[in-house]
Amino acid sequence: IVSTILSDLVIPADRIRAMLLLATIEYWTVGSPAAASWCERALGEAGEDRLLCAECHAAIADLAPYDAGVLLDHARLAVELIGHDTDLADVLTNALKNVAYHEFRLGQGLSIEVLQRAIGVEQNSATLPVMERVGMYMGLLLRFAGRFAEARRWLAGMAHCAPDDGNDTPIPLTCGHLALLDSCVAS
Repeated sequence: IVSTILSDLVIPADRIRAMLLLATIEYWTVGSPAAASWCERALGEAGEDRLLCAECHAAIADLAPYDAGVLLDHARLAVELIGHDTDLADVLTNALKNVAYHEFRLGQGLSIEVLQRAIGVEQNSATLPVMERVGMYMGLLLRFAGRFAEARRWLAGMAHCAPDDGNDTPIPLTCGHLALLDSCVAS
């Protein structure tokens, strides 16, 4: 449906956001290379619009199959382009999560400060699905860093907030992460 109406969209922001939606759909149905193609196409159409470019860079950092250094550059550029614009709190939250994630992947340590900033920004955005919240990233990254007690606190918190949101689908995934955490602690 989205790809069908894309050709009818004339407002640049609508076209770009439709392409980024297609990127997300392609990521989950076809794979990361297809998602990256939509993100790059959207970035090409964003032109000089600072906030649309930020949205595209944030999507690339989240969905593309590029190496961690390239993805970190996209995430950082998205953060820089957004600045303190409160209209894109959800995009800034996502970009900050990816800054922390890709820094960690590159061996630059776990940036709790960046994640804490993302948590602060997330409070000003629409309620994100549990699996996309900063708390979930915090729990996973703390687990990867070997900080198991802190990871357990964050992951358990995410499992408990899911029913409060009226969506219990993340519970099995969160419980799976808690089980993996327990296996790390046991070994």
